[in-house]
Amino acid sequence: MSKKPSILLFLSIGLLACSSFPLEAADKPWSGEYKGDALPLQAFPPWSEDVHNGAAQIEIAKTDKGKALRVVIGDTSRLGWRMSTDSIFFPEAATRITVEMRARIVSGDDFLLGLELRKGAAGMASVRINQFSIELQGAQRIQIPYSVGSASHLYKLVLADGKVDLFIDEGKKPLATLLVSPAVGKGSGWAHWIEFGDFGTLSGQGVVEYEFVRWRCEGL
Repeated sequence: MSKKPSILLFLSIGLLACSSFPLEAADKPWSGEYKGDALPLQAFPPWSEDVHNGAAQIEIAKTDKGKALRVVIGDTSRLGWRMSTDSIFFPEAATRITVEMRARIVSGDDFLLGLELRKGAAGMASVRINQFSIELQGAQRIQIPYSVGSASHLYKLVLADGKVDLFIDEGKKPLATLLVSPAVGKGSGWAHWIEFGDFGTLSGQGVVEYEFVRWRCEGL
């Protein structure tokens, strides 16, 4: 009796079993992404502009890894961008939202990078980065000594179950955790949105680059 059918059957079962494994979190598709290769209002999906104290100088810059949005920030030139629930890329019903930003400080050493994640006016968390510390802020303020220098880093906020976890680079454990209220996905009449850039509350001057901002909405 030939053993070929048995071998083929074994291989088929093995392939089927491998394909049935659940996707790891890193393999899940992103709900949306801004790649830094176009001005935010010209990108897809488009961002709404949130201007504070006049318009900052912005351009698309070439980097070693491709392109990035370069923003020159001064005392009277502050600019941020927002994605809200009026976009199909950021639905209201999400119970877990992950936002990642890869960015760097080109020059300057005060609060120059910003990433904000909200559910309504109360459920807010923002991360602000300078060369020597990272601040996670909401109802509480957590200051973390951390030397980021002028290198590019990955900053991630995960909002779920009434708290926000902050991760940096490929760290598996949160650098800090912040309680927020109301919990994401609970109640009604609350809008979700994310922002990146300068929200009018950063105090730094200098030049920053955003390589990408991307987000994942789960539990719809």
